Amino acid sequence: MTYDHELTLITQIMTEDEIGNQIPVETKKDILCGLKSIGRNEFYSAAATGLKPEITFIVHAYEYSGQRKVEFEGVPYNVIRTYEPSFEELELTCERIIGDGTAIKLIDHELVRGLKALIEEIMADEEVTMEQETKEAYQAALVELLEGW
Repeated sequence: MTYDHELTLITQIMTEDEIGNQIPVETKKDILCGLKSIGRNEFYSAAATGLKPEITFIVHAYEYSGQRKVEFEGVPYNVIRTYEPSFEELELTCERIIGDGTAIKLIDHELVRGLKALIEEIMADEEVTMEQETKEAYQAALVELLEGW
C-alpha cells in the first residue's frame, strides 16, 4: 500500500468559555494515507442501515487516535467504521458530511402547508379562549415562522 495522499484527522474537544458555555475546539493533524474504494456489498449493506459509505482511507494504526471526523481534499467526512486488516494498518470507512455536518432533513412541503392551514384555522376560531393580545402575538410569530410558505 502506498501512502501518497494527505488526510487531515480532526479532533474535537469541548471546552468552556469564561461564562461556562460549552464550545467545541477542533485540532487538526495531517497524515499520509492510501485510498480504497467501497465494495458493492459493503455499500448496499450499509445503505440498508441508513449509512452512505463513500471512501476508505488506509492509515498507519499508530497515527489514528479515534477521531470521528476527517478531511480529504477539502471535503469533510465522518468516520463510520474502522477495521484493522493488519497490526500496522487501519481502514477508516467514511461518509461525506453534507452541509454544516448536521443531518439533512427533507421538508415535506404538503405537510407544512397543511400544518399552516390548521394553525391558522385554530387561531381564527372564535371559540378558542385566549386574550386578544396573546392571539395577536401567536399570529405574528406564525407569520414570521412560516414566511415564504
